[in-house]
Amino acid sequence: MGFCRTNLFKRLESNGFSFLQSIDGHILRTPIYLYAIDNGLDLPVGVLTRRLARSGKGGRRR
Repeated sequence: MGFCRTNLFKRLESNGFSFLQSIDGHILRTPIYLYAIDNGLDLPVGVLTRRLARSGKGGRRR
């Protein structure tokens, strides 16, 4: 959690728009990570676009 908090603080210091983009990314990723953990799936790693997040195909199984 400290890593996320530090990065978000740096983004906030940079500018408000960057901070909001980071928060938006966290909001998109959190349900996907929780779903993977609850179902014993690999955690998705990499860039997650809105299109992939909405389609449910954001993560690949390895």
